[in-house]
Amino acid sequence: MSITMIKNITKIIEIAEIYPASALPSGMHQAYPIPILEGREMLFAFMYASTVTNEPGCLELYPPSYIAYIEAATGKFKQLIATKPSDYGLNDDIHKPLGTFTSRPLRQDEKYMNTEALLYQGYDLLLPEYMAGNITVEQSLKNEALEYLARFKEIGEPPLSQYYENLGKHFFNWLHAVSS
Repeated sequence: MSITMIKNITKIIEIAEIYPASALPSGMHQAYPIPILEGREMLFAFMYASTVTNEPGCLELYPPSYIAYIEAATGKFKQLIATKPSDYGLNDDIHKPLGTFTSRPLRQDEKYMNTEALLYQGYDLLLPEYMAGNITVEQSLKNEALEYLARFKEIGEPPLSQYYENLGKHFFNWLHAVSS
């Protein structure tokens, strides 16, 4: 599958911010996109979690209560569904926060913004190979997979890490296989 068949990740994120996010209650946190393969089609899954601000700049994140799917090739918003922790194979209490995360305004420093931009570039470079199911890739893509994993761990929301891992199990397994 060629790279032209996948929308740029920043466009996909913009679509998620416009369509599913606008239908949700205020105070919802939009997580990073996770690619999901359904047959030969790739979707991006966006988890949405309620937040509470207890200290300035600090968000308490609750288990994701919604997930939205957007088609990778067209950018078309496909569906928004309510979720609970058991949908991710977890048993967290929906009434208790999972942990804290820094709010978006405090994540605007140069280091964070550069890391996020490089993470987004990683999506665009790696996803065509992921869609094609390629495990053997050039050394530059092996390095990109390693860097993607490190960046995701650095700027991803720690309270949502189990949700990311369970939702994106196939994708993260592929990244580990490609990078080794």
